[in-house]
Amino acid sequence: MLGLCLTSSVYAQDVIVLKDGSSVLSKVLEVNASEVKYKKWANQDGPTYTSNKAEILSINYQNGEKDNFSATAIDKKTLAEGFLKKVCLDDEYEPYNSFYFQYNPMTWDWGNSDIGFNGFSLGQIYAIPFNTGQPFYLLADWGLTYKKSKKDEMSIWGIEMEYHFLSANISLNAAWRMTIPSTNLHITPYAGVTFRAYPIGRFVTKYEGEKESVKVFFNENEFGAEAIPLALGWQVGVNLGFNNCYLGVSYGSDFTEMIEGSKFKTTSITLGLIY
Repeated sequence: MLGLCLTSSVYAQDVIVLKDGSSVLSKVLEVNASEVKYKKWANQDGPTYTSNKAEILSINYQNGEKDNFSATAIDKKTLAEGFLKKVCLDDEYEPYNSFYFQYNPMTWDWGNSDIGFNGFSLGQIYAIPFNTGQPFYLLADWGLTYKKSKKDEMSIWGIEMEYHFLSANISLNAAWRMTIPSTNLHITPYAGVTFRAYPIGRFVTKYEGEKESVKVFFNENEFGAEAIPLALGWQVGVNLGFNNCYLGVSYGSDFTEMIEGSKFKTTSITLGLIY
């Protein structure tokens, strides 16, 4: 009989189970979107207490019903905010500089011909935070690229033919720089546009010891079409870094045509140093 009375007494209360493992014998007054208000069972004429739902695992009501709060919207929001905080580099985002070297295998898509090129680039990036409370950056990039056509794709009938180009490049990219929690690894996906100006462009032929070099630009109708020494293109890529070093890969193509019907398509493999 005594055990039955004790059991009845326990079930006549609302039991708030907290996430730290403790419990509160109570009379629940109100449950709203973010809080639970209650009186302590032993002092129902006393003060009203308020607990955040994020701290509560469940409530077992005196009528046998139960509320679970382990996956509430509040918890999900808290988890999401915690994750974003972890993947951010720090609470305040500062500008940084990096120097990079690139290998640029590329294709000059010109009508029915695809001419392969090997290119190499050197440049510098200045990263400017957007100040949005998240690790979003504007990457301002300037550098030089030298590219040369592959001999085996340009040589016919014993005549060696090569294209040589040197370009000055300016790129603007939007990027999100984050770290992997509990590591020194950081990932930076980005996308943007590049403007290129060509101070040098030459078409070189070699045959039986004779060599001839012709300007691609500023030389009237050498190729039956006007060659424009300016280009605008796009690129997308991602950098994976450890501490101050990073390795990246990107792909891009031209919006504009250097010669009518022709566009460069470029893959870039990047090795960089943040300083």
